[in-house]
Parts: sequence; structure tokens; C-alpha cells
Amino acid sequence: MVEEKARGGIANARIVDTFLGIEGHGILIGSMVLNDGQGDRMFGQYVLPGPRAAFFVRRVLETLGLSSWEALLGTLVRAEYEADRVIAVGHILERSWFVPGEEFAGVGDAGDTD
Repeated sequence: MVEEKARGGIANARIVDTFLGIEGHGILIGSMVLNDGQGDRMFGQYVLPGPRAAFFVRRVLETLGLSSWEALLGTLVRAEYEADRVIAVGHILERSWFVPGEEFAGVGDAGDTD
């Protein structure tokens, strides 16, 4: 069930798929598919040039308390929504959040595919 919050809603979700690789025209992309019991929702799809790639991977892993990208699959997380878009992921128990739209400022070139 999604809790109401000023910026949207927050729900528990499980990471059911991940992608970190090169898509389309040689563009590095990072994303996760989250299932909150209401269906699958995409988090990420961020274009990751230069230093943004390392920043994205590190912040996802630090936020969720993991040491490798492979450990993401099956992990329970908190997901924050704005409409149907996942804008942040958080640790399931701790007050630790990764909000790429806010945190990418000043880290390499901006850009996402949404």
C-alpha cells in the first residue's frame, strides 16, 4: 500500500530486475525494476556519462547497504513516487535515500531518458 506524502507516495518494493550496461547508440544506462505489489515500476534509465556512472552505482549500493550490483536482485527497498515515476529509492529499515534528480547536480553532465 502506498503512503501519501507531500511529494507523492512511498511504498515497499522488491528489486526484480536490474540493468547496468550500454544501450542503443553506445550510451551507458543504469536502472532497476521494482515491484511494489501493484506492478513493476522502473527506477533509473539514467544516462551515465563519465563520473556519473561511478556516482550512480556507489550511491545505489551505499543507500541500500550492499557491496555489489549483483546483490541488488531480490533486495527489499522503499520507493518514492511522483505520479507513476519512481524518483528515489531507500533502505528498507534505515533513513537512507538516493534521490538522483537532486544528487546528480554538479556530478558530470545531467541527463536521463525519461
